[in-house]
Amino acid sequence: MSRTEWQFWTNQPALPRLPDDFRILLTGMVTSLLSNTEDRIEFIEDDLEVVPGIKIFHAPGHTPGHMAVHIASEKRHFLYLSDAVIHKIHIRKPHWSPLVDIQPERAIQTRQ
Repeated sequence: MSRTEWQFWTNQPALPRLPDDFRILLTGMVTSLLSNTEDRIEFIEDDLEVVPGIKIFHAPGHTPGHMAVHIASEKRHFLYLSDAVIHKIHIRKPHWSPLVDIQPERAIQTRQ
């Protein structure tokens, strides 16, 4: 997990774009998932090749510390963007940002 992501979620994020009910639900869920886990998380500061062919890299915008994964084997490649692209329309229209993008402008840059 990126340290930026950890710091974002563990410092009571404001999430002003989200409706109150959803914001409360989301922050409560993430807080419960992260509580008492810091000693078991390896924080990634920079892009990282985990093993040959699998790279984790920063893809901010959906959240400040969002990351993506690139997997390569022989001549085949797979790019896992997770929530950087919530719907396939975001590939064709990267400038359309859902409410859950915490930093919409950075999310647009990531999708582009």
